[in-house]
Amino acid sequence: RLLTGWLVPTWLVFEIVATKLPHYILPALPAICGLLGLWGVAHHKISPRAPVLIAAAGLYAVPGLCLALAAILALPLIEGTVSVSAVILAVVALFFVALAARALSDRRIAAFFGAALASCLLVYPALMQFTLPRLNSIFLSPRIAALYAPWRACTGRPLAIVGYHEPSLVFAAGTDTELIDAETAARKLREEDGWAVFFEERPNLTLERFVAGSGLKLTVLDTVSGFNYNRGKSTTLFLLARDGDKVVSACAPNRTVDAS
Repeated sequence: RLLTGWLVPTWLVFEIVATKLPHYILPALPAICGLLGLWGVAHHKISPRAPVLIAAAGLYAVPGLCLALAAILALPLIEGTVSVSAVILAVVALFFVALAARALSDRRIAAFFGAALASCLLVYPALMQFTLPRLNSIFLSPRIAALYAPWRACTGRPLAIVGYHEPSLVFAAGTDTELIDAETAARKLREEDGWAVFFEERPNLTLERFVAGSGLKLTVLDTVSGFNYNRGKSTTLFLLARDGDKVVSACAPNRTVDAS
């Protein structure tokens, strides 16, 4: 009861939170390990081929199958590329997932733990090392930070952004990153030289409306396009600056496109 009471509320809280990073679930791992250990030493109380074991085998196999298929298909479908290492690891992982599921349904607990461990050691690097780091269209924050780095070095201004308020961007661009609203962005662009602000369009605030509402003639310095996984849709971010800003113009005299 203690371990269940530890695990379930922790898991529910992280399911409710919109932003999810891998390390968020670390507080729940000791409870999961404890429950697995208790179940492993008490397996003799469950009869062979029991419906509970078959259901457990299915619950294990489905996520394992999904993770392995994600390692195989994510890059071709999203980025149009293939990671041979990810495919090989994932295919072998599928074999061990099947072995683990069969062992669990047969109540061969030691064999299940061994095969499950092998599948984890294969599918995790396939995803975390060879697949996820290459999904540039999904992970926008590192791309935004990298694109802005030369501008920051030249203007001395921290990254400021409207709309795309992801905590991962603060990790990528620095703790002085400013997650601001449209009014604050317009004020910065109007009153101070050297500001270049990222702007993400929303249904209630398009780029055209922002430009018109700011009363400024703005210039698009660059754009970043990709998939905003929290909103579940493709998006484009525009890096904007005030037309005629001498600080920004000195940083990149021939790279601007009129936003008006």
